[in-house]
Amino acid sequence: MQRLLLIVLLSYLVACTTKTETPANKAAEIDESGSSLTKETNDAGDDKAVAMLDSFYKEYVTAFADTTDTSVEQTDAVIKKYCTPELIKRIAATSLDSDPFINAQDGDMSILKTLTVKQAKKNVYKACYTESYSNTSNCTDVTVAKVGTTYKISDVVLIEL
Repeated sequence: MQRLLLIVLLSYLVACTTKTETPANKAAEIDESGSSLTKETNDAGDDKAVAMLDSFYKEYVTAFADTTDTSVEQTDAVIKKYCTPELIKRIAATSLDSDPFINAQDGDMSILKTLTVKQAKKNVYKACYTESYSNTSNCTDVTVAKVGTTYKISDVVLIEL
């Protein structure tokens, strides 16, 4: 129920958005106004992107697993901190069957015990954890873009209803 409330709140946040594609050998860079740019990347940023994703998932799963009335506000704050405005708009405009970041309808703190984040290809990272109830791996691909001097999540697969 809290996830549905989160989706409804996000949908009121923004009406709609468009997706921009970036060639595989280029990194998407978003300037502070939210405009997309492209530029060559190097491996030095990869470690920083993994570190950002590690921080995101620790904060997000902690907020997502919270069962208090403030959970939705906490997850919204984490999304705003770590995601590009375009991704926030896409999430808000989509009726989701599950949470896009953990690829599940429910989650708890046990996710953090087995969570790994590894680079899959240029600017795309695979966040995986072992589901405690089925002992199976659950992975989500997230795309990272450089925004100013920081990295943000710019894309994640959204599974619509």
